[in-house]
Amino acid sequence: MPTLIDSPKLPLTNAARKLGLHVATLYRWTSTGCKGRVLPSLTIGGRKYVLVADLERWLEDGREHEEHSRVPSRFHKRADDAGAELDRLGC
Repeated sequence: MPTLIDSPKLPLTNAARKLGLHVATLYRWTSTGCKGRVLPSLTIGGRKYVLVADLERWLEDGREHEEHSRVPSRFHKRADDAGAELDRLGC
């Protein structure tokens, strides 16, 4: 079983770049959350990281939430784009 150290992780700046978001958006998601959900993160040597598995799960949960909501949002499209990009990168 992989340990936390072995788990693939991305600095928030890299994750934001790959998702096409501003890094402040990801910092906000890790501190105050979005639509009642906080993105799990860890701090190593003063830098914030997100585990790739946590990011994928968080985005998938966001997709499911949006599918049940009556008002479509940009989050749904960005979550789909982010998932495709992570797949393309082999993460």
